[in-house]
Amino acid sequence: MGAGFSPLDAELGLAPAQRYTPRVEEALVQLAVETTFGRAVKLLGRLTGVVSSAATARRRTYAAGTAALALEAAACRAVEAMPPAVLPHAAVLQVSIDATTVQLVGGEWTEVKLASFAEVVEGRDREGQPVAKAVDLSYAVRWASAEQFAEALTLEAQRRHLEGAATVVSPHDGALWIQGLLDLCAPQAIRILDEPHAAEHLGVLGRLVHGPLGLAAGDWVARQRHALLTRLTGPEDLLAELDRCLAHGPHPAAPRTAPDPDPAAALAREVAYFHHRVDQIRYAHFRQALYPIGSGCVESGHAVVIAPRCKRAGMRWAPAHRNPLLVLRGIDANDRWIATAPAIWAHLQTSSRAAHRSAQHQRRALRLLRGAQATDGGSEAVPCLEVPAHPPLAPPAATAAPPRPRPAPRRPRPAADHPWRRPFRHPPQQRAS
Repeated sequence: MGAGFSPLDAELGLAPAQRYTPRVEEALVQLAVETTFGRAVKLLGRLTGVVSSAATARRRTYAAGTAALALEAAACRAVEAMPPAVLPHAAVLQVSIDATTVQLVGGEWTEVKLASFAEVVEGRDREGQPVAKAVDLSYAVRWASAEQFAEALTLEAQRRHLEGAATVVSPHDGALWIQGLLDLCAPQAIRILDEPHAAEHLGVLGRLVHGPLGLAAGDWVARQRHALLTRLTGPEDLLAELDRCLAHGPHPAAPRTAPDPDPAAALAREVAYFHHRVDQIRYAHFRQALYPIGSGCVESGHAVVIAPRCKRAGMRWAPAHRNPLLVLRGIDANDRWIATAPAIWAHLQTSSRAAHRSAQHQRRALRLLRGAQATDGGSEAVPCLEVPAHPPLAPPAATAAPPRPRPAPRRPRPAADHPWRRPFRHPPQQRAS
């Protein structure tokens, strides 16, 4: 087993240089995923009596997240090499994609992408009318570009059997990068423009056509929005109204902003926005088919998956720490700890033992080389052994401590027959005669 690693450690399931059993390790990581590292250590001490530190919780959490990322990458490669069989089922599945901003170390803001998956069933609103209801939610979350995020999205789509669903719907905000992801991962999805986003663009059109003051703009937006939601004839009436507004031109008092200094150009852009998404705003048909017309699942997913751990006051994140924590947040939100924790711990043990054996072999080879040099009496320098640049999940090497000053030499102790060691005796007293 090597120095520092006994058979008892193997029986307990401990890897080299590990202090905790897999159960304690899992509890520490789960607490650190839910709350801050300092708070997680306090809760672990109260619940189990195990004493740890925030630095240990941070290091073990990032190591577990790195292992989870490696496992997901291996699973994605396996899916690409041999796609699983398509299991047809009659469920209506929903996939919605969105992004939110998180602050990095140094003050820069970056986007974290989130995809939510759900099964759509029939529900009832307050008036008793049938509405679409999303159940059995799961998430895929990454800090990555759209192309890199497709890997996590594809893996979660395979887990939810997206290809075998009878119908796939995708309400989203209409961003172009979302359209590209859907073309790659769910080309069969019925794409729906999020109705609140459509209402927001209608509000911009109302201010451009009727001016920012008065009730005319609000009344116009309310009429167009009601027509989209109720008329089964489709959005053709809205498009005709927008073409008439474009021909008439913007209102003389139309707002001029820094992004849109020209009201006429802004009006043309907003009209083109609806013309390019005519098939995605047939809300009356979607409601009749009990399809969701809002992306509330993914919008609320930001508050469920990302914000509670990553967007607290004063939090700043290093880029290398983003995805290890986010993948664990996704496992926690998807309630897959029981299925994933054994694989993560096995990966950590395998990597730690491999690094431990590699270090042992290198030290043994170095001792043999030095012994052979001393036996031959040669003066050649001992060649340097090649050390892996990135050993898997090995902790960084500690910096060399400064040399300690040598203590001052002690004075020799007196000998056994030294006068100091002789017993002190009073001279005998003489008696008076």
